[in-house]
Amino acid sequence: LFAALVPSDEFKRSYAEHAGFVRTLAWGGISSGTIATGAGLGLFLWSRSQASTLRSDINAYNQLAHSRTSAELTDISRRTQNLARIESWAVVASGVGVAALATGILLYFSGDDPRRYYGETQVEALPPGLQLQPTVGGALLSLMWVN
Repeated sequence: LFAALVPSDEFKRSYAEHAGFVRTLAWGGISSGTIATGAGLGLFLWSRSQASTLRSDINAYNQLAHSRTSAELTDISRRTQNLARIESWAVVASGVGVAALATGILLYFSGDDPRRYYGETQVEALPPGLQLQPTVGGALLSLMWVN
């Protein structure tokens, strides 16, 4: 005696709809997290190059032989503030990116597969006559006689 519980079409549709929504959220988190983390890294690298130039200008300004003007000091102060703002954005973008990426990965691996109840899976590595079909609790391997 072999008995199997088969889910209704309504249940399959509802399940696939919910699981598909979660999977879409997961991919959205992964992609937006990757973009935001990349943007944060780009801002950080750019701020490092700007900091190097600013550091050289500050050292030149502080030389004893240099005549200091208020316009130079104002320019250095403005550039320092802009650099601090860029670095803040880099930290924020990186933090948001890592959080979104982690959330997306968590949703992807903890969410249900939207194709769980649909279709048969043919595995190309199996010889002709063998068929692998997913079921609720695992998989069903079938052997067919081929003439």
